Amino acid sequence: MKVLSTERLGLHGVEYWIEDKNQYIHQAIFDDNHIDDLAAVPISKYKGYENFADIMGKFCPYTIFMIEPIVIDKLDFETMLGVCNEFERIQRGGEPNAE
Repeated sequence: MKVLSTERLGLHGVEYWIEDKNQYIHQAIFDDNHIDDLAAVPISKYKGYENFADIMGKFCPYTIFMIEPIVIDKLDFETMLGVCNEFERIQRGGEPNAE
């Protein structure tokens, strides 16, 4: 799955958009690995990722979508916090980590 955006929710949570199979999914995950489902929309409703990010940016003006989504293998708090930290570092002008 691909992480499209992340936003820290204090010390104990991360809100994010992911692309998984045929959906864009908006969720929040907390340090006990509890996940709140916030929204899900079919990928087929959009012309592509850039179109999705442009449209969602109008509804969620404070959400910043990644230019290049980050691929993850598992969805847990530790993974999402790491992606959030990396995205924040890139936003401050750092280079993406090469893996």
